[in-house]
Amino acid sequence: MKIGLDARIAYYSKRGIGVYANELIGHLLKIAADEHEFILLKSIKDKDSFNEYKKTVRIKKMATPAHNRFERILLPLEMSKVKMDIFHHLDLVTPLVKKYKTVLTIYDLYFLKEKGYLEKRSQAHYGQIAKTASLAKHIITTSENTKKDVIELLQIPENKISVTYLASRRNFFKTDSLIARKALKEKYGIDKKFILAVGAIEPRKNLQNLISAYKKIRSGLGDDHLLIMAGEKGWEYSKILSQIDKENLKTHVLILDYVSDPDLNLLYNTAQALAYISYYEGFGLPPLEAFSCQLPVVASNTSCFQEVLKDAAILTDPFDSDKIAQALYSVLTDTDLRQNLIRKGLEKLTEYSWDKTARKTLEVYKKIS
Repeated sequence: MKIGLDARIAYYSKRGIGVYANELIGHLLKIAADEHEFILLKSIKDKDSFNEYKKTVRIKKMATPAHNRFERILLPLEMSKVKMDIFHHLDLVTPLVKKYKTVLTIYDLYFLKEKGYLEKRSQAHYGQIAKTASLAKHIITTSENTKKDVIELLQIPENKISVTYLASRRNFFKTDSLIARKALKEKYGIDKKFILAVGAIEPRKNLQNLISAYKKIRSGLGDDHLLIMAGEKGWEYSKILSQIDKENLKTHVLILDYVSDPDLNLLYNTAQALAYISYYEGFGLPPLEAFSCQLPVVASNTSCFQEVLKDAAILTDPFDSDKIAQALYSVLTDTDLRQNLIRKGLEKLTEYSWDKTARKTLEVYKKIS
């Protein structure tokens, strides 16, 4: 088979769907480059991604940017001379391509369930999904929860949908905590204990309720516990800053913006807990990354979390700051609970791997060929 992979998203995003693109493509090439011909559609601006595979893959540079509301029309024009049997689009909205069998990955449909989580430009882009999902020969979701949403919200038959879970990466691992603390202090000036939140600083990540919960437990923890947020400044970032100011927590809440994987590994290895209490996620990579670093996790009990994490994390109501506070305080103060969560987290990691993700994706290609 000649399989086209839309690798443009690897340039657009370094987290979430960008991680998915990098890991899926890399593992597909490792296990199947001898059997199939792969064509990567890279952003013309991308000078770094997938260069190690130049000898085993064809690379085509595309001027059409990823995550663009007009790419459904523009990308097919650029692709018109590229011969392939299957095209796998990794960014939710499939282009208007009829000459190839198209596979589409849908991570989540939160933007259809709750309109207030996206700016208008992104809503316009994502809003095309209802019209384009039906054009795909097959759809991949990253959880059974998203599969259920695709069936209910997009009216896609179940036999056209496959689930491929994601995984942690080798970038995240347990390291010497003293060395990690020293490195973190030298680079960021952090020398206190802290709760860590990872992800874009935007409303869907539920950071305002986390800030309220953090304030409620500060008196019990003392001033030596910070709340650190590591993530790109997203839509309505100013509301998070206003919440911090309102709660008089400017010296206790630190926003680091985007951090590199090595620095994020340091944070996972020195934090006291990961708070990942998004209202909605399609899979959620940070909890698995935390498990890799033996860091206990408090997560939401909504969307995919019960399915993906089960009892390896404390799951709580993301809409109730009191319950978030109780969950965090328990994890921070109960030594037996912490050790139990660390053990279960390591066990949970064994269920997921990028090799499995790639092999199940390859099965989809073979099924529709």
